[in-house]
Amino acid sequence: MKKFLIAAVALLVSLSMSAQLRVTAGYLNSDLKSGNVSWNGNGFYAGILYQLPFTETVGLEPGALFDYIKYGDEDFNTNLYFLRVPLHLTYGVEMAPDMTIFGTAGPGLSIGLGGEDDPFGDDGLKRFDIPLGLEVGFRYMSRFDIRVGYDWGLLNMVDEGKLHRNNLHLGVAIAF
Repeated sequence: MKKFLIAAVALLVSLSMSAQLRVTAGYLNSDLKSGNVSWNGNGFYAGILYQLPFTETVGLEPGALFDYIKYGDEDFNTNLYFLRVPLHLTYGVEMAPDMTIFGTAGPGLSIGLGGEDDPFGDDGLKRFDIPLGLEVGFRYMSRFDIRVGYDWGLLNMVDEGKLHRNNLHLGVAIAF
């Protein structure tokens, strides 16, 4: 049992030594879709990503991102705030020295924090969603990322009818 605990601690220490914290921010385009009707919103996201490599090419990337989206047209006009917590597997291929192309995929959790006129609650939108995300990017010198991705909201966000939230995001990340 002691050998197992020592091996587990050594593995955790080695993973944390090679892990990188990244600060990320970017543009966010979000659609609320209900059947053939869609409300489009624009905004931004900002937050942190934590990269835990398992091998040189495969790893895990959890994060915590704040989303701000402003939806607006003649029928629907509001601001919404979410906390998005992705938990993605990563795969990267070094194309040249200091240049890597990578992809991430996996589930996450999206939590409605609030917005204009408190849109979440008994008669409003449901607060929780599980987005399934897919992302591709380019990394330079293991420090600077350019990323583009899409998240599909899997849960219905209203009690009556159907409403799903999908996001397209484009941003940058810097490792520390």
